[in-house]
Amino acid sequence: MINNRNKKIKAKLLEGFGNLKVDSFDFEQIARYFLKKDHSNAFQILSDKTCNDLDFNELFCFIDVNGK
Repeated sequence: MINNRNKKIKAKLLEGFGNLKVDSFDFEQIARYFLKKDHSNAFQILSDKTCNDLDFNELFCFIDVNGK
């Protein structure tokens, strides 16, 4: 049962590999989630300035190609 599930996950990852995600993101909702989350164990948190300098929303869209 677990092996079959792993095969399905692997197939989905391989299918989406290298393809950009076309879904839209609600960055306001993502920001609200981040602000409510407990960060006491976080090693480091990026500042708003750093996120803006990195164009973090675009970076997030790019690296989250298989986030579904």
